[in-house]
Amino acid sequence: MPRRMFSTVPFPSGASSRSIWEKLYERAILELDYAKVPERIAEARQAMHDRAEEVLTESSSNERGALSKALRNLGLLEEVTAREKSMEFRQA
Repeated sequence: MPRRMFSTVPFPSGASSRSIWEKLYERAILELDYAKVPERIAEARQAMHDRAEEVLTESSSNERGALSKALRNLGLLEEVTAREKSMEFRQA
């Protein structure tokens, strides 16, 4: 499967990789529309994995820690979203 870049994400072309993953992460965490959450998570996760590849050789341990924590939080958000969707399905 080809890796999707962020052509649908309106961020300035001069934005650093770190600021892109942070903005996409924030967008996923703050999304209120449950239907959009999976897409937001996927975008953020892809940006974070891309940045993680760069971080392995060129970045500080602070950013590595921030990436790790953010990836864990996205996993939790994904679980909550799936649970909410399942509950809505049962109630319908």
